[in-house]
Amino acid sequence: MLSCATTTDVTDVYWYIDDMFYASAKTSEQLFFTPHTGSIKISCADDKGRNSNIWITVKNY
Repeated sequence: MLSCATTTDVTDVYWYIDDMFYASAKTSEQLFFTPHTGSIKISCADDKGRNSNIWITVKNY
């Protein structure tokens, strides 16, 4: 699940998976995606131009 916390002046956020556009959403929306195995970069940008990145590692068991 993708979700974010923003300041009150933000209405839309834009999600990127491995630097490729995934989806846009309202700040209150939660999005779901199915990750691939390995390292994944997840980025969230808001409509004010601010950006945040995280990296996750998905392992197969």
